[in-house]
Amino acid sequence: MASENNVRPQSANAAIDKSKGKNKVSKTRGCASSPIAGTQSRRFSPSTQSRNVMSDSIKSSYPDAWSIWREIPVFVRDQMWNHFRKECVWDPKHDYQIFCNFEKQAADTLYDMLWTSWKNDQKPYFMPEGIWARLDEK
Repeated sequence: MASENNVRPQSANAAIDKSKGKNKVSKTRGCASSPIAGTQSRRFSPSTQSRNVMSDSIKSSYPDAWSIWREIPVFVRDQMWNHFRKECVWDPKHDYQIFCNFEKQAADTLYDMLWTSWKNDQKPYFMPEGIWARLDEK
């Protein structure tokens, strides 16, 4: 579904095109309430391996002091998504569902990583000292 130049699944692009004019950093892509396999009650629970890849994706593209997922600019989230896509494989017909699941789970993972670090008053190992200091000020 995704072309080489356009890394998002087509359905995700349509959601972004409909929201033009909104703040590019905080716009949503309409994924959180999307049905998965025809039901909205089903929740994606990633395997340990895919969750580790998701964490690696976040850590590899975290160059600024963002405390929540929606603060991260879309182009950076796309870098994280591309990293995830390179490490994991699925049937292309599930691109949009996997993309939506990635967005939700990555937001939860980022929150968990930062909350644990704040709770323990310890900088995450992947984060430069200057970014941690700016996050601590927030």
